Amino acid sequence: MEVVSPQSQCSSSSSSDAAGVPSCRPRKRKHAAKKEDLMNWLEEYKVHQVAAEERRLELARKIHDDNMNVLSGLVDVLKQAVRKQ
Repeated sequence: MEVVSPQSQCSSSSSSDAAGVPSCRPRKRKHAAKKEDLMNWLEEYKVHQVAAEERRLELARKIHDDNMNVLSGLVDVLKQAVRKQ
């Protein structure tokens, strides 16, 4: 197994300084900002999904209440029809 020193991984052609010594600068992470953007987007998405779910639940409750009122009225009408007979 060959051990490679950090200096041997540096480019000596275009990144040399005046003395001809290769410069080894750590590479910048371009994907770090992308991770932050993704995390921010996921947080916003989660907030929007929670709000949308709350709206759906509220609408379902309203529809349920409306249906119960209609059925209650129907039961009342049926009771009155049975009493008249």
